[in-house]
Amino acid sequence: MPMNAQPIAIGSQAAAFSLWSVNYQQQYALPQGKAGTIVAFICNHCPYVQAVLPTFIQIANSYRPLGIDCVAISSNDPTQYPQDAPTQMQKLAKEMNMPFAYCFDEDQTVAKAYQATCTPEFFVYDHLEKLYFHGAFDDYPAHRSPNQVTGFRLKQALNHLITKNPFEDQSLSQGCSIKWKQA
Repeated sequence: MPMNAQPIAIGSQAAAFSLWSVNYQQQYALPQGKAGTIVAFICNHCPYVQAVLPTFIQIANSYRPLGIDCVAISSNDPTQYPQDAPTQMQKLAKEMNMPFAYCFDEDQTVAKAYQATCTPEFFVYDHLEKLYFHGAFDDYPAHRSPNQVTGFRLKQALNHLITKNPFEDQSLSQGCSIKWKQA
């Protein structure tokens, strides 16, 4: 059963963080793209993520020259989902040639700070690190129609951000729930 992201106030300040990047093999902080930054909560095992990941990588590559930086974060408990362990994240990052840091949120504090609830979940911040877009990747349920995955919603938000136009369409992400650690 899919989980829906929760609404977050546009204009909210991005939470600072320092996480281990499994593909860069170093601590990685919130990047500051000249025009903006995408913070994406993803994981390895989720079929929603698997369906959008190739297109998301294309978008990250296409928008980087336009001043948009990107970071992906996995906050899932690898005890419950071994596919989401850092070693598996590193393997996927290499296989997919990810052009952005893929970070492990071991204590899940970053997911909580961003109020992330599902994967994939996309946050776009402007150059001042104010939330500009929190929404769905696409119009289609990606796991049901992967041939229709275009990243339409995310690209639309990025285009508006680059041209400094307001963007009102904040359709919420839907995907797998973040797998929280048991207390």
